[in-house]
Amino acid sequence: MGGVSTVENGGNYGRNVREGTHWFSTANPSEEPGPDECPKKVASGPRADEDEELLDPVIEYRHRRSTTAPIDGSVVIGGSVYDDSAVGGIREKYVFGNWSGDGVIRPDGEIFAATPPSPQDESDLWSIEELRIAETDNGRLNRYVLAFGRDHDGELSVLTTENFTPTGGTGAVHRLVSPEDAEGSSR
Repeated sequence: MGGVSTVENGGNYGRNVREGTHWFSTANPSEEPGPDECPKKVASGPRADEDEELLDPVIEYRHRRSTTAPIDGSVVIGGSVYDDSAVGGIREKYVFGNWSGDGVIRPDGEIFAATPPSPQDESDLWSIEELRIAETDNGRLNRYVLAFGRDHDGELSVLTTENFTPTGGTGAVHRLVSPEDAEGSSR
């Protein structure tokens, strides 16, 4: 289990006792601790403070063996909040990727958009939707996702490769465009 967090100055995300929103024991990581064993605050060490609560992630990201998170993947590739209007439907959403949805076996990268919950929503986790690639049969990149970037106009691009190790000439930069703009395009 993993997660994506919004960073707060000095925040503690419980990295040594949590994976995403799930607790684990550093002494026995293969067993999930009971609710009484899950700390809500920093209990010991240099950051021990009765008033410092551990901060939850905003996106939960499961790895192949887990079944409770909305995304099943291998490695979160951090992205950016999209603040332009050229690509409809993702404005003010956090766009990020998954290195490969099929683990390391074959290039199967994915792109997602996450939306913060509304004030009346009971969950603190953001809703997630997969952004589908128009030019592929399966709607995925069919490449490994390496990184995201912005051009001089603020538009988002995703950097990819066909190889497990980014060597050779298989790297590519793909600009995110709306489905209407993608028709008849090689982007």
